[in-house]
Formats: sequence, C-alpha cells, structure tokens
Amino acid sequence: MKKIIKQLALIIIPSLLCVTQQAYSQVIQTVVGNGSAGYSGDGGPATSASLYSPHGIFFHNGQLVIADMNNSAIRYVNSSGYIYSLYSGYYNSPIGVALDGNGYIYVADGDWGMIREFQGGNDPLNLNPNAGLNLTLDSARTKLYCIHEFSNLVTRVSTVVPYGGQPNGVVTIVAGNGTQGYSGDGGPATSAKLNVDSYYFQSGNVIVSAVAVDNQSNVFIADIGNNVIRKVNASGIISTVAGNGTAGFSGDNGQAVSAKLYHPAGVATDTQGNLYIGDAGNHRVRRVDYLTGIITTVAGTGTASYSGDSGAATNATLNSPTGLAFDGSGNLYISDTGNNVIRKVTYSSVTISTSSSPSSGGTTSGGGTKINGSTATLIATPASGYAFVNWTEGGTPVSSTSNYTFTVNGNRTLVANFAVTYTISIANYPSGWGTSIGGGTKISGSSVTVTATPVSGYTFVSWTEGDGTVPAWNDSFPGPHHGEVLAGFQFGPVVSTSASYTFTAGGDRTLTAHFANNNCTGSVTLLLGDTDLDYADITDQNGTEVQHYPFVPGGTGLTETFNVHPGQHYIFNGYTSYRTYHAEFYPVGNYSYIDPLDSGLIVDGVIYLPYYDGDDAIDCN
Repeated sequence: MKKIIKQLALIIIPSLLCVTQQAYSQVIQTVVGNGSAGYSGDGGPATSASLYSPHGIFFHNGQLVIADMNNSAIRYVNSSGYIYSLYSGYYNSPIGVALDGNGYIYVADGDWGMIREFQGGNDPLNLNPNAGLNLTLDSARTKLYCIHEFSNLVTRVSTVVPYGGQPNGVVTIVAGNGTQGYSGDGGPATSAKLNVDSYYFQSGNVIVSAVAVDNQSNVFIADIGNNVIRKVNASGIISTVAGNGTAGFSGDNGQAVSAKLYHPAGVATDTQGNLYIGDAGNHRVRRVDYLTGIITTVAGTGTASYSGDSGAATNATLNSPTGLAFDGSGNLYISDTGNNVIRKVTYSSVTISTSSSPSSGGTTSGGGTKINGSTATLIATPASGYAFVNWTEGGTPVSSTSNYTFTVNGNRTLVANFAVTYTISIANYPSGWGTSIGGGTKISGSSVTVTATPVSGYTFVSWTEGDGTVPAWNDSFPGPHHGEVLAGFQFGPVVSTSASYTFTAGGDRTLTAHFANNNCTGSVTLLLGDTDLDYADITDQNGTEVQHYPFVPGGTGLTETFNVHPGQHYIFNGYTSYRTYHAEFYPVGNYSYIDPLDSGLIVDGVIYLPYYDGDDAIDCN
C-alpha cells in the first residue's frame, strides 16, 4: 500500500545547497544508521535508525536526503539530526535522488528502470523509461542527467519537467553510442562506448554507475564496467580522467589515469574542480586533484569492514562506498552502502587573505575560504607599468613566482608586491661593429648592467645616452668668428667608457654603445677664430699632453695637426687672461667629432666651436 509517511519541508524550498570544497583525510564519524540492515527509527535520532543499502545522497538547506535502496524509501535527516521518510511504497530500489529548483524530487527507480518525479503529496509521474539506474542535476538544477539501463547511454533533459506534464525540453544523448565497450576517448562522447548499463555485486552489495556535473558543465561518469571515470567536457569531447581500465588497486600519489580502480560507483566534484570517486570495489573514497591529476585515498583502508569512527578517515574501514555529497561547510558525506550507514568526514576551513602592494600595482586571485590540507594557488597579475616582485607573509618573502601554489595549513595573510618598471633601450653604433645586451623592462631600484661586445677588429669606445641619430654639420654659419655650428648632434653625453655599464634603474633610458675600427688613425686641423691665445695645449683623455703652443695668434689660427687614435678623445684648451676656450674631439662611431662640453665658447649667447673641416674627418669605413 502506498503511503506518504511525512512530507519534507524542503520540497517547496527553491534553493539547493550542494556546496563542495576540497577534502582531505581528517576525522570520520557515522551520522546516519546504526550499522544494522533494516527499516526503523523514523522520528528519532538518525544514528539510531536502520538503513538498508543506502546509495544516492544530496544536501538541501542543511538536510541530508538519502535513497534508502533496499527499503524502497527516500529518507531525510533534518538539521537537528532526526530522520524521517519522505516517500514510501512508490518505487522499488531507489538508487539516485535529486531536487530541482521548483521543489520536484527525481528518483532513479532502479528495479522499475525509470525516473520518477514527486511533488507534494501527489502521485509520482513516471519519466524516461529505461533511464532508472542513476541520475543527477547540473549546478543550476535545470538539466537532469540520467544513466540508462540496458543501453549504455547517458542522457540529458534540457529543462525540468513540470509536474503532471511531459518533458518540455529536448532529451539529448550526452555520452555513449548504445554499444557496450570501452572506446572513443578524444572524440565525440556520443560516438564512444561505455559500460554503465548493468548492476554489479560487490561484497554482496548491489552497485551501479553514477554521474555528476561540475560548475563548468563537465560531466563525469563512473564507467563501472570499464573501471574508469570518463569526462565529457562542455564541447562534448570524452576522455578518461581516472583509471587505466584494469580492475584493482594501485596508483595513489601518481597520475590518476595510471591508477587502478575497481567498480567505481560514485562521483562528485567540488567547487575547484577536484574529483571524488566512490571506489566501491576497493572500499575507498579517492580524490583526483584538479591541478595536478594526482590521485589519493581520502577515506578507507581497502578492507571491507566497519570501523574507525572518531579517527582519521584514512584509517577507517568502509564497505562498498557509493554516493558522495558535501555539506555547506565542505564536509564529505559517504554512502557506506555495505555497512548500511552514512558517514561524515569533517574538515576544518581556514581563510587565505591576499592583497596588493601598492594597491595600484596589480590584482590577486585565489584566496578565500579553504580546507586544511588542500592545495591553494594564488595568482598575482601586475597592472600596466608594473612588474610582480614576490609574495610576502609578515614581511618575509615566501615565493618569487606570481602563481604561488602551496598546501593549506592554517590561516594565512599574503601580500603580492609589485614595482614600477622602466624601459632600458640599447642600440649599437655602427650597428655591425658590435653587440650589446642587458636592456629591456627593469624594476625600479634594481641594478642594471648593460654590456657591449665589439666584433673582431673593432674596439668598444663608450656608452652615450640619446637616440643614436648620426650628427649633422652646418657649414654655412655666418658671423665675425671663423667657426662652425654643430647641428643635429643627438647622441647625448657619454655616460660610461666601460663596456659593462652598471646603474640603478630610475627611469626610462636610451643608451647607445659606440665602437671604433682598431686600424684607423689620422689627423685633423684645428683653426681658431680672431682671438689671440696666450697659449694652448692638446691632451689626450688621460691628461697626457699631445701638443703645446706657447702663443697662438688670432686670424690664421692654429694650423698644426695631431694624430687621432680610435677609442680615445682629445681635449683642446686655449687660454687668455679673461677666457678659456675648450673643445673635445670624441671618436664617435666611425668618425672623430668635436663635442662642445664647456660654456667657455659661448659668445653673445651663441655656441662657437674652433673651426673644424668636416672633410678632414677620419673615415674608418
């Protein structure tokens, strides 16, 4: 006789809280069931009740809903820890259970081989014949995913079915071509072969395939007969993400695709994409890290038994675990099917706080509430004009990489440090006479070394700061003085005569490395304007006198010559009682040029240089 024992208040509540978090082995406890197979305890403490082969479970508003398969009942535990039956007598062997956004409950009624829909106190509506092995809803609770009995298919109904009506959305095949087997990875999921359509017996317990959908619309299938977990991505491509296809147990702490599973009958994902597997034949719950693909055991020792409550979950024994779910605090719940109980693995949550210094320097992500023992990855992204420097904690550097991954072990407060960057541009002149390195984007305050290397047969001369444009000469400057104005000289001043020039980054700079031909020598003629000089001299860059003139008459000027050697510069000083005339000959590039470095030649606000005949320049090409 069909009966409704108690209506579940959650049916009419529109929100489903199936919050998932990363989980690692901590304390395990039985929260539903006394370990004896049976049907009893409604209205009392859940731990005193009897279940009989529980399978699918989910959370809603703090209440745990259970498909109590061999009792042909859907049961729930309220937030006070008391158990009730929601529906009884309407189905035979319910395996999967889910609640949509309209308050409708969907049950995968295994023996009847169909999905049944319940709402309020109404009789159930039978949906999707031959799709009764197991089910789940997506994160939005608008798409129902079903595993079909006898056809090796996983299907999706695109919208929830209104009570009493027919499916108002398209039923789509998500995976499987209807043929039992194991093939198709890397291609369309609808062309792949699955092995999900049958019941299996494990340690005397009936187990079936399962399906789950993460918050990225990836569908995970416990391909129970192939001993693997398959994934169908949002583009419809199928792949194996856990298991190598051979039944057994191996591979912990290695890549999940190389591990052995044995009749996986439960799947769930957390909000970060980590995958949890009810590895029923191995009597364990296992986890695949979404970042690394590493598989580990989070509950169970591999022995089919019932022990370990109040201790570490990895030291406890399970018996054919199937359904998996998480509560709003990130604690893991396990349908310990063979032990006729629901067990809870408790995990403590911590806070990872992040900030940027300076706040305008960039942004951070990856912080928030985490589970102790989980893997966290913090990401620092610099703003334009800044560069990432490091992560610090309490002022102490902890990582120099912008993507900082670590194992969570308590609250942490981390700062991503950024710095202003400058551009150091370097060039070579002439371009074929040498090379230079060390330029690029540099952090403010950092030490920068630019290094110039001449090619064979050439010599490094100097580093100058400027844009590297070849200077031009103006031969038509008028005036009473014999002179010539240097026009378009854009190399700027010499900043170093060392091939390796080190400085502190404090702004954008444009540097040019100058080179000279080792085999080039010659002479220039210096003519003076109308001024008589008491005396004059020419020295080299080391201050060694090259020429000395005791008296230099004006008019005809100084007509004597001296040799110019590449890689050196020469200084001319002419002296009177009231003024010093100064000019320097710099070997810039493949010529020796005059560079005005002294204001002593400013007459009436105009710079005059001692006459220099550009035709006498030393051509070292």
